Amino acid sequence: MLYCNTLVLRAVARRSVFMRAREWLTASLLLAGMAVMPVAHGASAAASTPEQDCGNAANTLEINACLQKQQEQTEAQLNQVYREVLAQISAESAQPDSPAQMKQQFIAAQRAWISFREKDCQAVYTFWSQGTIRNAMYLGCMRSRAEQRIKELQEYTQP
Repeated sequence: MLYCNTLVLRAVARRSVFMRAREWLTASLLLAGMAVMPVAHGASAAASTPEQDCGNAANTLEINACLQKQQEQTEAQLNQVYREVLAQISAESAQPDSPAQMKQQFIAAQRAWISFREKDCQAVYTFWSQGTIRNAMYLGCMRSRAEQRIKELQEYTQP
């Protein structure tokens, strides 16, 4: 009987964690939907794909689609900032008094960060692998890490 009660308590606790995560995710999507304006990638892309109302995403597929779109936008911003910083580092490393290995070190650091992020977010996915929230948690992790990296990269160009 004690074993059965323990299993029930674990199931209730696990369901509670999933419910809190879903509530957090829903609130995050609502806030993100209000804070992030959709970026059109051209008239042809807008015409071929109907805009999804991420503020009213009601099921796992809709939530995942919205999170995927937001993560892609963040990834594009990350790539843009990386290219800008790399161009600045390239220009500075061409100066006579700059260390020659600065550009190579920067590129190596970015590659190491990419590897870390993928492994870290894969661990998040694995942790949530028993639930339908696993993709949302993975995408949230990827986006969160990318947003943090954008801030870190921008520090290179700020005095």
